[in-house]
Formats: sequence, structure tokens, C-alpha cells
Amino acid sequence: MANETATITAVSFSRLEVYEKCPKEAHLKFCKKIPEPDRGEPHSRCPTSEESGEREWHNDRGTRLHKSMDNYVRGLSDKYAPELKPIDVEMTNARVAYEQGLVHTEQMWCYKEEWERTAWDDWDGIRIRVKTDIFWVTEGTLAEPIEAVVIDLKSGKKFGNEVKHASQLQLYALGAFKRYPTLEKVYVEIWYVDQNDIKTVEYTRRQAIGNQEDWDERFEVAMSDVIFESRPSENNCKWCPYKAVEDGGTGDCADAYRYSRPAVSKTTTKKKAGSRSRAG
Repeated sequence: MANETATITAVSFSRLEVYEKCPKEAHLKFCKKIPEPDRGEPHSRCPTSEESGEREWHNDRGTRLHKSMDNYVRGLSDKYAPELKPIDVEMTNARVAYEQGLVHTEQMWCYKEEWERTAWDDWDGIRIRVKTDIFWVTEGTLAEPIEAVVIDLKSGKKFGNEVKHASQLQLYALGAFKRYPTLEKVYVEIWYVDQNDIKTVEYTRRQAIGNQEDWDERFEVAMSDVIFESRPSENNCKWCPYKAVEDGGTGDCADAYRYSRPAVSKTTTKKKAGSRSRAG
């Protein structure tokens, strides 16, 4: 097991999402580094792979599609997963841009305190991570971009996730401007492969930097927490890996909502004849 930490030492959008839902889950996952339980075989609600015909977990499917897109854009394969057909034009154009030296794929942007750029393996210095699928320069160069597009591939549902995804795009924009001082404009996009839809939001440097204070405050709350209060609920605990063993978790969270708890039986009392009440 990796070394435990007393606090969350580095944040990303996904880590912040876990923390803001339930600090205790974040503590068990990112500080104590407790492994998740074996998920077993995918259940009947999991999607079926168009390549293998087998069911696969949603996050395994997402990883497969990301890898397939990356290999295609970088010219490592001339084929891609059939689920990616709706974005054939976009991937082909990205592949051409990659050949022209205008595209980075699968980047991990890392920053120290005050958003100072640092290397991905600066384990002691990293405080913020931003993971991008495609960074595509439309004006300038990769070294000194003037205008660019940051792209995130999404598989799975879109409905109900719009607010979360809009927030994620906002962070991408801020990360891009902090990483590239020459950048003047950035378009952040989500490619919803299952809905055959693309969401685009435009940001200027002034607009993106204007959101920095809010992000800094949220990150600081997560990284300064030493209590990690639990927030158990039927919804919050549903996919938590640390819920009760009987519910499919590791059992490390004693506060978790108990889905397997037996229902309390109700006692039925029969009415008695001769009541003096008008009601009975």
C-alpha cells in the first residue's frame, strides 16, 4: 500500500468532486489509500462493447474509448472503436493536426502553489492536476499557442451532468491560460460520443482568470481539511467503495448508509368492539 497522508496533498477535478460529495470517502481513498473491492463481473445494467459483444463496467468502457481515440489521433492505429464513429470527422481532423505538430494528446498539466507550472512527476511539489484528452492549437505553435481548443471525450450519459461538466470546462480553461502565457483565447469542448453532440465554450484570458479565486478557495478547503466529516445518504453512498461489506463495499466507513439493513416490521393492532370514540 502507498504511504498514507494526513491531508489531501494534491487536487484535481475528480478528486474535488469526491471530496465535495463526502470528505470521508476522499480521506479513505486519497489519504489512507485503501484499495477498492473487487467489482466482480459487470451487471445487467452495464453497457455492451460493440467490439467484443461482452458487458463492461462504465469506467472500463470509458478507458477503452479514450485509448482508442488516442491511438487513432496519434497514427498508432488506422482503426478505432466502433462506438467512436459519431466523431469520425473530428478525430480525423485532429489526426491531421497531430501530423502537422499542432496537437498534444493525453496530457497531465501539473501546478505547484500559486499555479506555477511543474512536471508531472514532481511528487512533493504538485498541488493541482488537470488531465486533458486533446490540446489542439488553431493559431500559433504548441510551444507558444495564441488560440487553442481543449477537448474532453465523454462516454455515458449527458443528461443530469450538465452543471458538473460546465464546471470542468471552466477549470480546463483556467489551466490552459496558466500553462501557456502566450494564449489569448481558448475553446473548451466536450465530445459526447454516445449522444453525438459537442458542447463548446469560449474563454478569453480575462474570463478564465476571473474564476481563479473560486477554484483556489475550493481547493484550499479540500487540502486543509483534517476532520473529513462523513455525509452518508442513500444517494452519496450508492457507489462508494467503502460502504458496508454486505452492500458490496470494504466496510471501512462505519457511517455509510446501510442498504442491506432489514426493514422494520410493523405491528398491526386489531380494533376492539365497544369503543367510546366517535372515530372508532
